[in-house]
Amino acid sequence: MGYTACQRTLKTPEVSKGEKQFTLTPFPVKGDRRMAEIIIDEKKCNGCGACVEACPGDVYEIREGKAAVVNPEACHHCHTCEDVCEQDACCVADED
Repeated sequence: MGYTACQRTLKTPEVSKGEKQFTLTPFPVKGDRRMAEIIIDEKKCNGCGACVEACPGDVYEIREGKAAVVNPEACHHCHTCEDVCEQDACCVADED
């Protein structure tokens, strides 16, 4: 299983053992509609809310000072969140 969108976006930094690096939210395929994995790198996210404001599907909310995926099934696969995130903390990984 490959994730072409994130191969360009995420660079894995050195992480101390046990340290939380990012949140993965996996989704199954529903009927004929492709679903995506939406990844928020919690180390990079500064809670600015750009993804929340830009997302046409209302996928994100700010919770505890960071972006959180709250409505994953509404993802349009448009990658707008990636485009507006100046921290490169958002990634929509479409399954191949």
